[in-house]
Amino acid sequence: MANKGLEVIEAARLFSFLSSEIQVVIHPESRVHSFIRTFDGSLYAQLSRPDMRIPILNALSWPAVISETVADMDPTDIQLHFSKPDLQRYPLLVLAYQALDAGEGATAAYNAANEVAVEAFMNGLVRFTDISLVVAQVLEADYPVRLENLETVAAVDSLARVAAERILKEYR
Repeated sequence: MANKGLEVIEAARLFSFLSSEIQVVIHPESRVHSFIRTFDGSLYAQLSRPDMRIPILNALSWPAVISETVADMDPTDIQLHFSKPDLQRYPLLVLAYQALDAGEGATAAYNAANEVAVEAFMNGLVRFTDISLVVAQVLEADYPVRLENLETVAAVDSLARVAAERILKEYR
């Protein structure tokens, strides 16, 4: 759920939402990629096949919309199920919301720490469940609320990576 946490951060930054205005739902069929709730309470959904070629095509062709069959799907062939995420099971999602509330520096640190911890997991150095523990420890530090320039972004990223590496040594 770290990637979902990053999507929460992205939505907040792109659309100027507060963390409390963004909800994550579990959707096992992976057909609904986003919801938008309007002021009258209506809910609009963007549905397509779970295929990354669709957003890539949209990004490469923007602002044009290219006619393509990648996203074609028959709505009569699918069932849709949704549930709230179990926050005990997905601690990285909780940490993403906390980082979002703490500010831009914490969100950069969340990303950097997650990347370092995931790499350690992929190399067999830590357990999957250790990833969130490493990220949580990295986020205990104070980070700038605003990241005013690329140098500051790079500095926070580096600081968080060094901290994650230091923490990971305790797991080895």
